[in-house]
Amino acid sequence: MSEIDSAIAVGGTLLGAVVAYYFEERRFSKQKRLEISLQPLEERRVALKEVYLALVNCFWALARNFGGTTEEKFVQNVVPPLEQLEITIARNQIWLSSAQPRILAALGKFRLTAFAIRFGMQESGVPEQSRPPPGFMDVPWLDFENSYKDAVLAIAEALGVSIMEKGLEELIGQPPPRVET
Repeated sequence: MSEIDSAIAVGGTLLGAVVAYYFEERRFSKQKRLEISLQPLEERRVALKEVYLALVNCFWALARNFGGTTEEKFVQNVVPPLEQLEITIARNQIWLSSAQPRILAALGKFRLTAFAIRFGMQESGVPEQSRPPPGFMDVPWLDFENSYKDAVLAIAEALGVSIMEKGLEELIGQPPPRVET
């Protein structure tokens, strides 16, 4: 092998290494830009899921005590989940965007329901004529339940759950029809 052939071989190897490094660096930069651009979406997804979990916990705490309870059980079972929901919404409010009005509407209905449960507890020692009339502060179950369902639907829409379901249906097909037995 001559010196020219050796120089070409070394030059070709070096040129190949430089080109490979250049394209690897470009791929890495592109990947980093993509990660940085997707980070807010991930933070939003985490925030929406956190609000969803707090919403579910609060709904079930209120639902279990909807018919009335004692003062001690109310403070122990209803107040903490409601406060947790309020804090979670406030902490993640920047990420709630399109779902926020429906989540806040549910929070308002949950507060009203908690107030109605608390208001319905008859204080001992209060004369009957000083108490509010029955039904004065009732919250219809259907209103309470519908506000929860609407907030859950808003979170699902913000997370793109329906889009994921449609994508899965395209990949694996429609679910088989249910057969009643």
